[in-house]
Amino acid sequence: MIENTTENKRCLQGLKNIGVQIAIDDFGTGYSSLRYIQQMPIDLLKLDRAFVENVHFPNSKNAEIVKAVVAMAHSLGIRVVAESIAIASEHTFLKTYGVDVGQGYLMSMPLSVQAFTQWLQ
Repeated sequence: MIENTTENKRCLQGLKNIGVQIAIDDFGTGYSSLRYIQQMPIDLLKLDRAFVENVHFPNSKNAEIVKAVVAMAHSLGIRVVAESIAIASEHTFLKTYGVDVGQGYLMSMPLSVQAFTQWLQ
């Protein structure tokens, strides 16, 4: 993604112009980079499970990382999604510190279209 930034940025901006939101998945691990945020038109950062788990424990390094990422993202106009929220105390912490959206087994297991429709109702 970073190798041809001019072309990739143009392509992503074209997608945004037609209403597609651009997300960085698994932010903080693997190939994700602060450089993407700096150079690309990003709408969402999806925090990897590695930072979500144990976030609610006192003196958790994950808690400090989450707080910093949320503050940075929000200051840049980027929303934050927490992946793989499994327990209520994680959800409470993440909500308290400004994570915009959560996903994970706490909300629901993966569902078929029919089951999801029923769940929404």
